[in-house]
Amino acid sequence: MTATATSVLNARRASRDALARWNMGGEAADDVVLMVDELVTNAVQHGRGPMWLRLSVHPSHTLVCEVGDSSDVLPGPHRAGPGAESGRGLFLVYALSDCFGARAAGTGKVVWFSRRILSPPPTGG
Repeated sequence: MTATATSVLNARRASRDALARWNMGGEAADDVVLMVDELVTNAVQHGRGPMWLRLSVHPSHTLVCEVGDSSDVLPGPHRAGPGAESGRGLFLVYALSDCFGARAAGTGKVVWFSRRILSPPPTGG
């Protein structure tokens, strides 16, 4: 998808739909959607070129989210001042995920997080 302001809204909707299909709701789903929102927002604001989002659940009961774009600049958290309106997103992802990172990938980068879930998705999820 092309990185635009509506990308964040579309990513939240797609994430909620996938989580509902996997019978994952409540606070855990809210946390995942928030983390997806933060990574996609960063891709829109700081990335370039087309971006993509992938959510998957592994047999180990681990949900993985990956967001890729065409920028080769890897993100890193930075201190936001008390009055800053941005700059805290990666800290939220770090705090809410079990694992979080970024890696170079071909002509861009992938920023990802993982989070253990309590039950596996239905077969075919």
